[in-house]
Amino acid sequence: MKTAYEALKKIVNRSGFGAESHPLIKNLVEASEQELSRCTRLQLVSKVANKSYFAFEGAKRRSRPVNADLFDARHGSALDVFLEILQGNRWKFAHGEITRSIYSVAMICCAGRDVASDGDKKTPGTIFE
Repeated sequence: MKTAYEALKKIVNRSGFGAESHPLIKNLVEASEQELSRCTRLQLVSKVANKSYFAFEGAKRRSRPVNADLFDARHGSALDVFLEILQGNRWKFAHGEITRSIYSVAMICCAGRDVASDGDKKTPGTIFE
């Protein structure tokens, strides 16, 4: 997963989220999903009204909180929408679907990194800012 992340980061830093980055995004999402498939979902207690969060819990580490209402867990669904958006096809999707797609792809990658390695928790998110 680290190799997929580093390859994507290099391309995005050089030329943004153009077509060259799309296969690398797919690789990173798939590697992250594989890492998360070995985890359990741990419901978290939220002190924010009407918000529901969970975390992925691996053998040694737990991910950052994930907003359950925004996270699309259907395999490939969020990624497909995300890549369509990057190709300029935003108009095909409702605002809510766009939000869930972008959030889900970012969180799949960040949570996968969280449970796979110690250390830096901020950098994986900055690639999607």
